[in-house]
Amino acid sequence: MILWGGRFREKPDERMIEFSSSISFDKIFAKYELEIDRVWVSMLNRIGIVKDDELKKFYKAFDRVEMEIEKGIFEYRGFEDIHSAIDERVKELLGENISGKLTTGRSRNDIVVTEFRMYLRDKVNYINGLIKGVQRSLLEKAQEEKDKIMPVFTHLRVAMPAKVSHYLLSYFWMFESARKSFMFSLEDILKLPLGSGACAGTTIDIDRDFLKMELGFKEIIPNSIVAVSSRDFLLKYLFSCMILYLHLSRFSEDLIIYSSEGFSFVEIPERFSTGSSLMPQKRNPDFLELLRGKSARAISVLSSLSTVLKGLPLSYNRDLQEDKKDTFYITEELIKILELLPNFIKELRFNEVRMRELLRKGYAQATFLAEYLATKGIPYRKAHSIVGNIVIYCERNGKSIDELSLDELKNFSDVFKEDVFPYLSIDKGVELLKNEGTSGTIPLFHQIKNAYRVLERE
Repeated sequence: MILWGGRFREKPDERMIEFSSSISFDKIFAKYELEIDRVWVSMLNRIGIVKDDELKKFYKAFDRVEMEIEKGIFEYRGFEDIHSAIDERVKELLGENISGKLTTGRSRNDIVVTEFRMYLRDKVNYINGLIKGVQRSLLEKAQEEKDKIMPVFTHLRVAMPAKVSHYLLSYFWMFESARKSFMFSLEDILKLPLGSGACAGTTIDIDRDFLKMELGFKEIIPNSIVAVSSRDFLLKYLFSCMILYLHLSRFSEDLIIYSSEGFSFVEIPERFSTGSSLMPQKRNPDFLELLRGKSARAISVLSSLSTVLKGLPLSYNRDLQEDKKDTFYITEELIKILELLPNFIKELRFNEVRMRELLRKGYAQATFLAEYLATKGIPYRKAHSIVGNIVIYCERNGKSIDELSLDELKNFSDVFKEDVFPYLSIDKGVELLKNEGTSGTIPLFHQIKNAYRVLERE
């Protein structure tokens, strides 16, 4: 069934209708369609187009449709989209004379984009809560692992030591950045397009303030052309999804590497691993690999929509139907991931023995030692060179930095004194990191406290 047959002399090609149909995926909008319908007929009643007795019949029909959908007996087949399916069912229940009033002053163009915004509003609010759940699990794990020290890498080579807590909190703040991006996108999502008609409004004296209030929007879009054709709200949402997926992908990549045999300082929960159909010894990080792989889809969806929009003349074009299917996919997959992550993080285990082995093998205290020399008046470039030579000495003699004696150090510079030893120690060296944002005990305490404050703020 189609809504636009009156102007045509021939029936449309059935294969073309099948090709252009979106009901297979936009039926997810059914509850929003019914919510809009209820508010719309209520508004039409307020302005005298729908009579009181007709309003009651409409409500009864909408309730019937809602029940059929919930019980799985609603008929979707043969319709272009969810709007036309519900419209036709209401017509069957009420007859054309009454049901025909439902379409007064509105178009699929402004209805569908309103439904889309309502869907995204609900998803952003839910995702916001899920991100907080992941952040909370990171905080709890950070406190649990607060005494362990790990290597931080640059170029995937051991760089400096830091507490495991500091590493975990790095993802707390990355996820917080993504969460803020979602909440920023919500500001644009909560602008009402309904009432803009197909593109240039309606002569019917509709009450858009009533629509805004009843449907939970914050403001009315001030231009009808923008209302039906702009997808800036969706681009901002997809950008937020992309940011979060990128952070999740990097988190996955870290743990895939750190849990591999070459690193072996993180143990991935067995419940989130799979085996091999051939090799009985294998325990594969499939959950993390799938998470990493799915992030590519989020990037491509944003790129795809941007490409569609760049060539569209104003106002509405059917190309915009392509904004939904992939958005639904990456949204639902993201929700699954965020629901799984807290338990995954809770069960992570960090191997302190192996981490210390890598720290010592990678001469992770070298920067501390160079900075010690800088505090003694040696220009940092020269200090850098001195410590570089010390590392060569350690490599040749099979020593780690913390095994060096004062006499050995004096062979490289007379500046070295007894007070150098805290700079040779991994544990004591980390405690020398006292600036805000580092992993010494005091700044880390303030960082954790600030993180809890962030979670409690909204």
